Amino acid sequence: MLPNNTICRLRSLVPMLMVLCCAVVVSLLATTSFAVAQQDACGYPAVGAIAGTRPAAKFDENTVLRSFSPKSKVLVRRGNLPTIRAFYSDEHALALGIRLDIPKGGSGTVNTASTPQCASVGVGGVGFLGSTDPAGRPIFPSLFITDLGPIGHETNSKAGDWQQQADNLSAIIPSSICGVTKSAFIDATGQTKVDADPVANGTITGSSDATDVPSEGWTALKPEKYTAVIRWDLVNLTTIGGQVKTLADDHTYRLQFMVHDGDQNKAAGMSGEWSGYGSCNLF
Repeated sequence: MLPNNTICRLRSLVPMLMVLCCAVVVSLLATTSFAVAQQDACGYPAVGAIAGTRPAAKFDENTVLRSFSPKSKVLVRRGNLPTIRAFYSDEHALALGIRLDIPKGGSGTVNTASTPQCASVGVGGVGFLGSTDPAGRPIFPSLFITDLGPIGHETNSKAGDWQQQADNLSAIIPSSICGVTKSAFIDATGQTKVDADPVANGTITGSSDATDVPSEGWTALKPEKYTAVIRWDLVNLTTIGGQVKTLADDHTYRLQFMVHDGDQNKAAGMSGEWSGYGSCNLF
């Protein structure tokens, strides 16, 4: 039986795959509270988690990640794997990565877009990979995967979740992003400073692909000034540790998405988590 917070499945029908998408996590730039809070649909903060640990990290904001796709079972050929999409909207542009981290002595290129467009990202386009927010979350949009085992024999494992890791080496970098984005830097005091927002893009992401629009339609999601579509190609899932993730046939997977917005307007910071549910329909 599938866990309630899982909406992603990968199944091979030789040579077919069946993909149904899963749990979602969102976090925002700035510090985070480690106080015990009511559990969300993803199961966090974990019951009995020690304050200051990842499983105890609190998520307060649940509106930045508006939707994701696919939301239902998809039948595809092994040679034509689909793209996973997360749909972002907020009053500030998506923070794509850290261009300079003074305390850690690191820097990197951030492939930001000041006008709506679709741009490749990859390992070399999300800034310094070692930068994190105060809770230890990677700044760049990230995907975490848990193999739940063979279909029909799934476990309730969350072993691949960010909360269960000692580091961020398993974080998977987006393949591309459509919309507008910006970068940030971490100053000598450890404070994250985000760059100025580009001109608001509304729901114009620069893509003419119908699959880059949420299935609900942007209007139904009540978007704010900025939107972006974050894409992970299942054919090329690469972690910051250099590992290429290969998904096994006839297995079910839990997918956890993490993004940061481009705001830091509270001393205690803001963070959030959101989970969705999907039906099982072939098409």
